[in-house]
Amino acid sequence: MITYCCRMSGVFAVFLFCCFGLMAQTNISGTINQYSSVNSIDYPGNSVTVSDPGFFAVGDQVLLIQMQGATINETNSSSFGDISSYGGAGNYELATVCDVTGSVVILENDLVHSDYDPAGQVQLITVPVYADATVDAELTGQAWDGTTGGVVVLSVTNDLTLNAPINMDGKGFRGGAFENAVSNCVWFLGVNNYFYDTQNDGGGKKGESIASYISAKEYGRGAQAAGGGGGNDHNSGGGGGANAGAGGVGGEDISTGAFNCDGEFPGQGGKLPALNSNRIFPGSGGGAGDGNNNVGTSGGNGGGIILIFTSTLTVGTSASISANGIAAANTTAGDGAGGGGAGGSIYLEASSVSGTPVLSAVGGKGGDVNNGNLNRCFGPGGGGGGGLIRTNLTLPGASLVVAGGVAGESLNTTAAGCTGSTGSAAGGAGMVLSDVVPSGTVLSPACSALPVSWQGIQLELRSKTTLLSWSVSGQEDNDYFTVERSADGRAFEELGRAAATEATSYSFTDRDPLAGNSFYRVRQTDFDGQFSFSPVVNSRRAYPEIRLYPTLAKAGEMVNLELPEDLQQGDIHVSLLDQNGRTIWQKLTSGEAVQPLQTIDLPEGLYLVNLRNERVNWTGRLVIVR
Repeated sequence: MITYCCRMSGVFAVFLFCCFGLMAQTNISGTINQYSSVNSIDYPGNSVTVSDPGFFAVGDQVLLIQMQGATINETNSSSFGDISSYGGAGNYELATVCDVTGSVVILENDLVHSDYDPAGQVQLITVPVYADATVDAELTGQAWDGTTGGVVVLSVTNDLTLNAPINMDGKGFRGGAFENAVSNCVWFLGVNNYFYDTQNDGGGKKGESIASYISAKEYGRGAQAAGGGGGNDHNSGGGGGANAGAGGVGGEDISTGAFNCDGEFPGQGGKLPALNSNRIFPGSGGGAGDGNNNVGTSGGNGGGIILIFTSTLTVGTSASISANGIAAANTTAGDGAGGGGAGGSIYLEASSVSGTPVLSAVGGKGGDVNNGNLNRCFGPGGGGGGGLIRTNLTLPGASLVVAGGVAGESLNTTAAGCTGSTGSAAGGAGMVLSDVVPSGTVLSPACSALPVSWQGIQLELRSKTTLLSWSVSGQEDNDYFTVERSADGRAFEELGRAAATEATSYSFTDRDPLAGNSFYRVRQTDFDGQFSFSPVVNSRRAYPEIRLYPTLAKAGEMVNLELPEDLQQGDIHVSLLDQNGRTIWQKLTSGEAVQPLQTIDLPEGLYLVNLRNERVNWTGRLVIVR
């Protein structure tokens, strides 16, 4: 219920600078995005109804993306899995939240795409925006779970420094799960259909892809669009998943026994989707191998999606940005192996780069089969296809890796002609392109006629308190305001409430403010229970006086960490880290004004001393000399 929104532009620089709650220099790691499924889309109202509205606030940057929704050829032929229509699959765009009312999120600009379909697994993802950011430990995202996840996205106004990897390996579409079958093979009958109802009917499960599974056709050798087909009965390998490179076909089960069943119809490799700047896909999963001895393997997962927008990129102690497909596991004697997952998709946009990052969207290897020196060779898996890298930077070819996955092999056999691939194939190489990410550019009228309009929100730091003030107009049906606070800008807690009156200005005093960064927002609630959020504002309050001395010490010399009185109660976590952020030691302590720190075994160099509890996260520098 707000009109105070910045206007989005297709120009990247405007996207960076027009956001609320811009974070200063920040160390980032772990999962920084939040994901909510979209239940419905109202195009005239330019809004989406989400499952988790609490993830979003006015002024937030967000990514709207549809993961599935393509339709495919369903005939029992080699055409099974051909993509007949993409629908909204792969649609994506950046947007700004203008209002949150109950479970409805109103976006500032008209949507770029008009064919989003919530049945195709549309999700809304928060896009954190930082002034400067350093990846100080592995940065990743939620793995795709069939509804949400599979994407990492972030924006940095100034400089993004890589001191640790950004990794979405194997977090895209899932490989077909291995399911043991009750073998009913007949040696003179080939099991050659492209789909089956169950594994017992004759085929392993297909890999997940941009087209949802079709009921009663989830198994068998036909590709599931870009997903690899499952190996057919008897014991053939699954096909590799695809993205920018095609998946490799699985290998055959070959027998030298007169009345043994052969597996002559392995899983097909995933089929290439069409690529353009308006769509982006995770890597698709490999198909499962066929098996009846409980030792076959599932297909590998595809790589996820990584979207990075920054002004400058600085390569520090790590230069790895990866969305690789995962290799299928190898089998022991008796069953077919799964196909590898396809490489995912990486989009990197920057004005300049210092150093050479390595971007990798490689296909996963097909599973090997160990034949146990039997008189047959079971079917290995096909390799996953390579992924897609889009970047406006000019980088050495060696740092842009989109190779297809290696084919699985048949190993350890006495049967002539069995050793090797037995027909399994590697995945095709992916692609490197230069494209522009679409963003909404037309201001939506939905943001100009809302019941409550925020006129301003600001903070005032006082000696021991923080005063939050806000002003509004047009308080139609307004019941009350709730003040919320967060230490990281993501997880908010309620501090208190203020009843709505006829006044246009309100205030709230935080009498126990946090040290360091604090983020505040106000939630306005109507009499009918509908609610919306104000812009997020943040402040930084100086830490209590913490002394580390001496800061230049010889190895073995005692170093002291002196705590102020209000930090001497309760538990304190103290850690020593090297200059790359790796933990040397850590301890939990309490009740002492001075904490002695041992340095006897430390090599010469720079170290970081970190102190934290539920209220403080402080870091000091220590140099050890010999």
